[in-house]
Amino acid sequence: MTAQVIGRVKLERVSDHARSMVLARYYAKEAVKQEIRRRGVRVHEIGARFINEAALAYLDQHRDELITKACAALTTFEQNRNC
Repeated sequence: MTAQVIGRVKLERVSDHARSMVLARYYAKEAVKQEIRRRGVRVHEIGARFINEAALAYLDQHRDELITKACAALTTFEQNRNC
């Protein structure tokens, strides 16, 4: 089985729900990093623990939106892969 790579997230041998959650967490983390950059702070100056905790909080607040986005990305990826 070949691995699926979306962004920098490698997905293989996992259920659709798990893939959606992995991708949703990735989107949450990227949103947090984008907000940090918007504030003029370099991401590498912030601890990984803070970023991960902020991403989990962001995921809790925007769960439906992020899962919908992740499912759409996975669906598009599968459709393009089968062509």
